[in-house]
Formats: sequence, structure tokens, C-alpha cells
Amino acid sequence: MSSRSRSDASNLLKMPKKSFFFHAFLRLFAAFWIALVGASGAFCSQQEGAGTWVIGMLDSNMPQMQWVIRDSFHKIDPLYPERRLVVRQLPLEAIYEAVRTQSLDFVGASPQVISVLERYYGYELLASLYQKKDTDFFSETTVLVFARPGLNTWSDLQDKTVGLIEHDIPDTELLLLDELHKRKFAPDTFWKKKEIPTLDKGIAALRSGAIDALAISSCLYREVNASEFSDFHVIPSREGGSRKTLTPHSTEFFPGWAFASSIRVSRKVGEHFANALRQFDFSRSVTYHTARDYRKVHDIQETLQFKPYMKFRQKTVGEFLLEHITWVVVAVCLLVGLIVHNLLTERTVRRLTAQLTQTMQKKWLAEKRFEELEHSASVSQISSIVAHELRQPLAAITNFAMGIRRRAANRTLTNESLEFALSRILQENERASAIVDHVRNYAKKHESQPEFVHLEPLVRKTVATFETVPKNLISVTVSGNPCIRIDELEMTLVVRNLVKNAVEAVAHNPRGHVKVEVHKGNDAVVLTVSDNGMLETDEQLKKLSVPMQSEKSEGLGLGLSIARRIIESYDGSLTFTRNKPSGLGVTVRFPIAEG
Repeated sequence: MSSRSRSDASNLLKMPKKSFFFHAFLRLFAAFWIALVGASGAFCSQQEGAGTWVIGMLDSNMPQMQWVIRDSFHKIDPLYPERRLVVRQLPLEAIYEAVRTQSLDFVGASPQVISVLERYYGYELLASLYQKKDTDFFSETTVLVFARPGLNTWSDLQDKTVGLIEHDIPDTELLLLDELHKRKFAPDTFWKKKEIPTLDKGIAALRSGAIDALAISSCLYREVNASEFSDFHVIPSREGGSRKTLTPHSTEFFPGWAFASSIRVSRKVGEHFANALRQFDFSRSVTYHTARDYRKVHDIQETLQFKPYMKFRQKTVGEFLLEHITWVVVAVCLLVGLIVHNLLTERTVRRLTAQLTQTMQKKWLAEKRFEELEHSASVSQISSIVAHELRQPLAAITNFAMGIRRRAANRTLTNESLEFALSRILQENERASAIVDHVRNYAKKHESQPEFVHLEPLVRKTVATFETVPKNLISVTVSGNPCIRIDELEMTLVVRNLVKNAVEAVAHNPRGHVKVEVHKGNDAVVLTVSDNGMLETDEQLKKLSVPMQSEKSEGLGLGLSIARRIIESYDGSLTFTRNKPSGLGVTVRFPIAEG
């Protein structure tokens, strides 16, 4: 490392922190500026590189002027060998469409069109078109109103028919409106306008009396022979003849046609192109010179709210709403309707939700009450079963106690017989306690205790509990040795409820009979209880499937509900069939117990 480098390094180390950061910022800023200048240069070089410049010219009924404009660009074409100049003659709407799509690099048009491009599309004025006469130069656009004899002033034109050429420049209508506005006339109702296709037809209509006056632009007037209008006179403007002009005029003046560049063209290229236009005399009567000031054109159009100009202006919210007031009203009505609909819907939903909540609560309370009634009925039925079950152990205990007392009285009681009797009493007592405990647990906890149960003894024992029923009323038939896994007490409830319903169904039938059949099928154990009671129709049969429905006037329909719940809890099924001519058949199927 050289001594100078070491010195610079040491100085850098000794530099205060603030000075160090300041120098670093300067270097960063310089690098950013260099990059920005490089990008700008690249953009300018791209603008000035090889390619095509598209020049749009406003199409109108002025062939001489358009020829001069086209010819001027063809003459300066050699100045730009790296570019190809393409001139397109476009009608007014096509000019605007090409500008919107950024398809044009330069535009030559009348003052009204140039003002739109300058204000709303960022076009930059390069040069104005001037007319030469002797030593004077005129850059002007005005309107001439030719009238029939007898019509000498603007006031004479009120309620008359004035013809306008269809393809004349849009400035004509603007200048006429401005003149009427400044003369305090109502522009929309002052006269009757009539569109005429060509200037020749307009002159013919004026001669024939079809129209009272003909309004044309000064640009169009210079395209024809002035002798064509020798039979008519020009309605004078407010200025009279004090101003030196190229042509007679009936309105104020606008600046002449202009040439402008789009934002696609850099300022440097635009200035060079404008200088190229201004340095040549392209004809004896037309030349390009410094661009005129077009602020007057802008001011008049804004004052008159000229539609071809104002339609490009970005509308305020109020103007947009006023312009589309019909759709705004429809949208507001729809919005209000949606809000009202949402409020009504929300209110209806809340009301229906409250009703549904109340209904669900009522349903839950009803189901809970039904379960309580069902459980109470089960306990009530179990009580009658328990009473029958306890009779045997209690009777055995009573018999053994009476036997002990009798032998004790006869002095024949031995120790062996006493021991035997006491042991049997204890056994029967334990049996009774077991029955009571089973019923108590079921009533309190409702817990099942499944076990293998042989149905034949259970069915016969349950049928035997109906002591008040004639013995020949119920017949029991059991085939095979059917066995299922179930809580014995619950199975007893099922059989008792089904038999009880059948017995009650035939109570008023002198020939009533109840059949209880049990057999073992291929895949199930089948219990059938049938009767020849009063059930006669399918409607009565359907009611049996509805909880809390009973054909008996004093019944609640709990018996079948209890039986159904128990059967389904063990994967069984309960079905009903109508016997003929009358009666009901109830079929219960249980899976065959394995093991």
C-alpha cells in the first residue's frame, strides 16, 4: 500500500462520525442522480431512435389546406432519415380515438380540437399555421354568415333557418354560439339550424330560399372562389371593419390551425421538429410560425359549457350524479329496498328463531315429561311383577315359620329340623332381597343387567301373573329352546305390556283369545302376541306407531312405548299386523344369544 493510500485511510478513520455519514450520503445521492440521468438518456434515445412517426391530420372540406399540410411534412421528411413520417387524414372522432389509444405522435387540427388535446391529453403546441397576404401574416379562424337580401344584422336572423356544413370544422358552431352569447341572445332557441352535406349544396339552398343564411368557417371560405357568394352579403361582427383581416368575418377570431406533439414525443424532439417546420416556406400562401396562445379558446368553451369540449373534462361527483340521475334514483331505490328487505328479513328470522327456540324447549320438556311418565309406568308395572315374585319366597318363609311353631308346640322339634327350616327361611329371604334390590336399582338408576334368559319359563311365569284372567283366554306355545341376552326384568316388562294390551283388547269379546308364541328362527328369536280384538282399520293400526296415542279411552299409550324402547335398546324390532277379520298381531324379533 502506498504512503498516500495509508494517509487517506488514516484520515478516514480520524473523520468525525457526522462528517463520515454526510460524505456517504453525498456519494449515494450522486450515484442515484447518475442512474436517473442514464435512464432519462436511454428514454430520450429510445424516443429519437429508429422507427415511425404517425401524424394525424383533421379531415375536413378543405382540400387545398390539407394538401399544403401533407406536402409540408413530405418536404421535411429527409431531415429525419432514421424516421419514417406517416400522415393519416382522420375524421374528428377517429382523431380522439387515436389520441386515447396513444397511436399518434403529432396532430394538426383546428383550434377547438387542439384545445381539447392540450387541456385533457397533455399535447404540447409546436407551431401555428399562418396565411400570408402581401407582407402580412394571419393566423386566424372565424365564421362568415352569408344572408339573403333584407337580412342585414344578427337580430334579423332570429327565428330564421341557418345552414351549417356537416364536415366543417367544429370551431364554426363554437364561434356562432359565442357571438350569440355576447349579443345576449339565447343560443339554443335564437334560430333554426339545418345540417347541409356540402358547401355547393349549401350555396344552392341559400339561392333557392330553402335557408335564410349560410354559416361557414373562414378556412372553408378560402377554399372556394369568392364570386360564389356575390349575390349575398356577410352579416358584420361587432368589431366592424376596424381590424385588418384576411377575410370578412361575422364573429370574433380564434387562432389558426396548429401543430402539437403527444406525450410520446420528448421535448427535445418536439422543439427540433417545430424548428424544422418554421424554417421552410412551404407555399406562397401558407407557412408555420410560433405557436399562438389558445387560452381564449379554452375560456370561451368553459364559459359556454361547450359539449364537444366539456365531455372530456373529468366530472365532479355532483355532475356525474346529475347526468345519470335516473340510474342514481333507481340505484338508491334498490339500495333502500335491500336495506328494508334485510331489516324485515332479520326481524322475521329473529321472530322465527324465538318461536323455534320456544318450540324446542317445549319439545324438550314434553320429551322429559314423557320419559318420566314412561319410567313411572315401568316402575308401576314392575311393582305388580315384584308383588307376584315375592309371594313365593314370602309364602315359603311363612310355611317354614308355622312348621317350626307347630313342632315346637308338639315338642317334636329337633335340632336338625330347626336347622333345616332356618336355612330355608334365610335362602328365601335372600331371594326376596335380591328381587327387591334389582327393582330398586332399576327404578333409581335405570341400569340394565343383561344376562342369558330362557324365554319359555319367563313367558309362562309372566302370563301366570294375570290371575284375574280366565285360564283358557291365554295360550302359550314355545318351540325349541329360545334364549336371548337381556335384562330379565326388562324382558318381563315387554311380555307383560304386550299380553296386557292383548287381554284388554279382547275384554269385550265373548270369544276373545290371546295367543303367545315363541320360536327360534334362523337368525332371530321371535315372540308373537296376537288377539282377535276390536282393531279393524289401517288407521287404527297407524296410531299404534305414534307415542302417547292409545285406542283406549283411559290409556296414555305408554305400554307400547316402554316395550319399543326396551326392544330397540337390545337391537330388536317391533312390528304390527292387522289380523282378519279383526285383531292385532305384534311381532318382536331379538338377535340369537351367543355363548
